[in-house]
Amino acid sequence: MPMHNVDCPRCSDPQESIMHDLVTFPFASRVWFISDFNINTQFFQNNSFTVWLLFWLIDPHYKLSEDDQCLFVAILWSLWTSIKNYIFQNIKENFTDVLARARAMLLTRKSRNPSCTILSPLHVNICDKWMPPSFGWIKYNTDGAFDDISGANGAGCCNSVAHELAQWAKQNNSTMYWSKPPVWIIPTVEEDH
Repeated sequence: MPMHNVDCPRCSDPQESIMHDLVTFPFASRVWFISDFNINTQFFQNNSFTVWLLFWLIDPHYKLSEDDQCLFVAILWSLWTSIKNYIFQNIKENFTDVLARARAMLLTRKSRNPSCTILSPLHVNICDKWMPPSFGWIKYNTDGAFDDISGANGAGCCNSVAHELAQWAKQNNSTMYWSKPPVWIIPTVEEDH
């Protein structure tokens, strides 16, 4: 997909980043403030998304409880969904829609798995912008899909291929590993850059 403009589609900010989209953008900032966490994101204005995550999920002084970490991550996911809804479907949501979707996701997950467990983090370098991997490492992109109503979900890797595979997994309610791509995904693989 050709990219002609990398400015924020909601406010035309030329500095669009993950931090902008999910934390400091006024809409996201309001969501964090009215959430259970009552966070004033202005304190993180000059920080990276990595610092934001490390502060709330790992820092021993400020780390959220496991239940709160689940809600925190669900809010991030719901904010991302809100952005996609705006860009691709021209749907403008309100703050409470974003929080309600995050809570609904947790209820769906908890009904299937009573313990919402956050795995211990590995020491991984995270960055706001794509960078080629270090020598000897392989980097791949991932995408996921989640249906609020049915709870069906899926994940895949490799840019637009990731999206197609995630949608396939969600629709088929199945997990699959292919050593070679299935025939139906080959045209997407050949076009992916």
